[in-house]
Amino acid sequence: MKNNLKNLLVIDDDDVMRQKIKRILSNSAYHITEAASGEEAEAILVKESFDCILLDYRLGDIDGITFIAKINVENATLCPIVMITGMGDEKLAVEAMRRGAYDYIKKDNLQAESLLNVIAAGIKWAEVEAKLQASQKKLEYLSMYDGLTTLPNRQLFLDRLDHALSISRRDKSKFALLMMDLNLFKQVNDSLGHAAGDELLVQVGKRLKDIARESDTFARLGGDEFSGILYDIHSLKYACNVAGKINAKMKEPFLLEGESIKIGIAIGIAMYEGQQTDVKSLLAQADSSMYEAKKGSVGYSAYNHAANSDDFAKLNPAVMITSCLSQSLDNGEFYMVYQPQVDLVTGECCGVEALARWNSPILGNIPPDVFIKIAEKSHIINKLTYATFEMTFKQAKIWEKGKLLMPIAINLSAKLLDDQDLLPTISTLLSQYKVFPELLTLEITETALMHSPHEASIAIQKLSDMGIQISIDDFGTGFTSFTHLRHFALNELKIDRLFIKDLREDGRDSSIVNSFVSLANGFGIKLVAEGVEDGGKLDMLKAAGCTRAQGYWISRPIDGEQIPVWLEEWNTKRNQPKHRLKVVL
Repeated sequence: MKNNLKNLLVIDDDDVMRQKIKRILSNSAYHITEAASGEEAEAILVKESFDCILLDYRLGDIDGITFIAKINVENATLCPIVMITGMGDEKLAVEAMRRGAYDYIKKDNLQAESLLNVIAAGIKWAEVEAKLQASQKKLEYLSMYDGLTTLPNRQLFLDRLDHALSISRRDKSKFALLMMDLNLFKQVNDSLGHAAGDELLVQVGKRLKDIARESDTFARLGGDEFSGILYDIHSLKYACNVAGKINAKMKEPFLLEGESIKIGIAIGIAMYEGQQTDVKSLLAQADSSMYEAKKGSVGYSAYNHAANSDDFAKLNPAVMITSCLSQSLDNGEFYMVYQPQVDLVTGECCGVEALARWNSPILGNIPPDVFIKIAEKSHIINKLTYATFEMTFKQAKIWEKGKLLMPIAINLSAKLLDDQDLLPTISTLLSQYKVFPELLTLEITETALMHSPHEASIAIQKLSDMGIQISIDDFGTGFTSFTHLRHFALNELKIDRLFIKDLREDGRDSSIVNSFVSLANGFGIKLVAEGVEDGGKLDMLKAAGCTRAQGYWISRPIDGEQIPVWLEEWNTKRNQPKHRLKVVL
């Protein structure tokens, strides 16, 4: 760039035409470089970058289509190419556009206004495309790495674990799986706040990186749960030594909010030595060992293959939860709560998300992310999902009797997309409770959607044909390409709370949200932000063009009978323009 002018490369073997272009652009904000052949242009492009290229189709040493293909391969930067065509070259110019040219303009219509407009539009296109590509790269990174600690996330970790299993089977080698859970993490969050909790997780991630070999994988699975894969090791003793180092490192004080905090860690170890048949059993063994470690003073425990299955069941809370799940459904221990969504244009409530809760008389309150994860490992997820549909539709009829017709969103596990009973069961329940299909939105997580995209696309289309709305939940945390999105019958994208949590006007998350808005607008679908916890973020989302929002600032999840009360209070307060809307129920 020279004198802040845009760089323009003119490639034409006709000296007269190059001079004509220079005269036309003489008073414009462009610095012009000339090339009289393809070879000369290639030499220039190696040394300089340009904001736009004007390319004659018929060069002495190369044709335009071949030249475009060549420089698109050799130059990674986005640069719009405008073809300059003579009489009879229009069809070839259109073909060149198919191969990568941005636009074309005829030589006999080479006027200042038309040429400047084409160049300006090309440069603008390149800028927008560059932002979209940057956003896509960010999304791809977030789909594989934890945004807080920069460690691999659950998805990448499971991929590497599966790979380690395959390699060890082939080479008859050994590796160790570590499952780790921090002690006192909840107390840190409760006493010092979530910002301190996040900083603690960041510091834990750094300490794990310091201990790991270059070949090892350490990951954050979510919350305060971490994991590790120690590749190609020869004995359990080595894995225990590493666990001991981790334990000692985590016992060292953490400096948080000016205070010195000690927490500790529980580590479960499972060695792959040929006994396990799949990843699932290896994870179960490491998980069981981790709960054993919590009981002892050493801080880590290794899975004992000699232990019988009855002992394993006694030690594994997941097994206890699984055994209680089915009976708890029959006993009516599950119930639904509802979190309102609001339209960011009108301020009106535009629906609720139905959320399952479990209060077990034996186990107490079980968090939904715990029992749903366990249910998805068995057929119980089917029974649980259909139970949530029935409870929600019953509530919808109660609202309807009170003259309240409420749109409802329900989470749908991807495991049910290939269940032959899914469509007939939903159809039967809709008919039984006389709920309009158009009022129902099914939320499917982005990661689950991409597990079997072809099968998911077929199931989603059938649901859409019934009139049911389809939403991608936790959008931005998976690995959905824009190309894949085009193949799903979608009505809504739901931005994951990760991008809302630290949303600022000048932050990177703001740029990502803006790209989501552009994407939703391009597909003609709604965009919902979840996890909105303050009015400032709501204002930014509204200004960006986000369609809907939900979160604690609007309302916590509440019982169905409280929804009409909340709705009346919300409508009263939103009609007071000078009053900042805030409902606490």
